[in-house]
Amino acid sequence: MKEVLALDIGGTNFRVALLKVDRKRISIVKKLIYKTDKVRDISKIICEYKIKEVCISAAGPVKNNKVELTNAKLSIDAKIIMEKTKKSISLVNDFFAATAGIDYLNKEDFFALNKNYERKKIILVIGPGTGLGMGVNIYGKIYPSEAGQTDY
Repeated sequence: MKEVLALDIGGTNFRVALLKVDRKRISIVKKLIYKTDKVRDISKIICEYKIKEVCISAAGPVKNNKVELTNAKLSIDAKIIMEKTKKSISLVNDFFAATAGIDYLNKEDFFALNKNYERKKIILVIGPGTGLGMGVNIYGKIYPSEAGQTDY
């Protein structure tokens, strides 16, 4: 079993959770919620924990290990955070994380609109927050999207 620090950074809330991970089981050891506009130094928060692995999920498109939040004045550069904290940092889109997390849910965590529901190999995750996020898992390959920033 290993411990991982997970940061979920959205336009409104900045959530921090210390997790214990054991194969397909995740348990929350500790969690905190901040207002995103009050957070000034992500590295300082990360350094409060004596763990090696950190996953940051952020509400915005991730390019070159950097993200500009879509609905908040916050930029994240994983390379700079790694240099400051000396920890392993993974930076992903928030709906990449949510879509990847589907496999960790139990059957009772789902509500089927179709009573003949059978879990398929293509899964769509949509969620409203400060914006509208979306992720698609197609046969194990995850595609995140800032759906609220897309024309249909």
